[in-house]
Amino acid sequence: MKKFTLILALILSLAGCSKKQVIYDPPKDLRYHEDTFKVSWTSVKDAISYEVSINDETYHTTDTYYDMSTFDTGIYAVKVKTIFKDNSSRYSLAINITIIKTVAVSVSLQGDTLTFESDTKDIIYQVTNYDYLGNVIGKDTVDKNTYKINSDIGFKRLDVKGFLNNLVIYDKTLRVNVDGYTYFSGDDYLLISQVIGNEVYLNGLLLASSNYIDDENGLSLTKAYLETLDYGSYELRVEGEDTYLTTLVLSETQKPKLTSNPSVIYEGSDVTFEFELYTGSFRGVYTNPTLEEGDYSFTDGVLTINKSYIDAVVLNEPDRKQIFFQYELTNNEVTVIGYLTIRLS
Repeated sequence: MKKFTLILALILSLAGCSKKQVIYDPPKDLRYHEDTFKVSWTSVKDAISYEVSINDETYHTTDTYYDMSTFDTGIYAVKVKTIFKDNSSRYSLAINITIIKTVAVSVSLQGDTLTFESDTKDIIYQVTNYDYLGNVIGKDTVDKNTYKINSDIGFKRLDVKGFLNNLVIYDKTLRVNVDGYTYFSGDDYLLISQVIGNEVYLNGLLLASSNYIDDENGLSLTKAYLETLDYGSYELRVEGEDTYLTTLVLSETQKPKLTSNPSVIYEGSDVTFEFELYTGSFRGVYTNPTLEEGDYSFTDGVLTINKSYIDAVVLNEPDRKQIFFQYELTNNEVTVIGYLTIRLS
């Protein structure tokens, strides 16, 4: 019994002589500086270094700050502790910081496919489709750099958002015409009636304002500028409140057209209208009352409406003031529809 008591007393004595463990406080005033991308804290006496935990990954520094400028856009939980010669402090309370960097995203259109290009990887895109009334008709998430457009409607509105680490780094409304436009050699201009914008790009090159007209009628590219380009396909991009994307095709084939006045006065004889077909053809002329085969002819680019047809219309409808006609031309690449008028008085 005495032996046991002696051993217990010895244990208690040694325990009373052991060195008391010191618990060190963590660095104070942990804060993030958006202008420099640095996390800083106050200096700690006798510190050898500091250990920084960022989303549970550890980094070391001898400074009283840690530079996060190399970190991508995202949300990060940051905490820090002090390293002493033989010990360390506990971690500070974590702070959540949000890093948002400017991320360049380029969107181009090839046929019916949008292509997203960026030096930043792992961007996820969300594409929302709208109908012509502004109703949402579909929403797709894209984790690759291409998106195929539903091309059953030529002119579409798409809202595109790009997400990186759950943060929006790209947010743009795109208006896309999948069908594109064709400029035929000899046309006076190319009118893109749906678009009004501030800057116009062709294959990524900014056009001088002298190369286009931007007014209440829409956007028109001038003949003088278009004739400086080689025949082929170009991406047309208009930047304004929204971005407009489409394709412009310059065709060597000249579009057939009417060359005479579309409105003439009936003077009691056959009426003629002149056309330049180039390599195209005349498909027909239509009106009401219907023209029969013998009521008109088309020879060497001249459409003749026979006097007998006009007289019959006047006889049946003596108060009629004019006769309207619709004509149709084609060159296999495009169909041209126009209107003619014969004024009866």
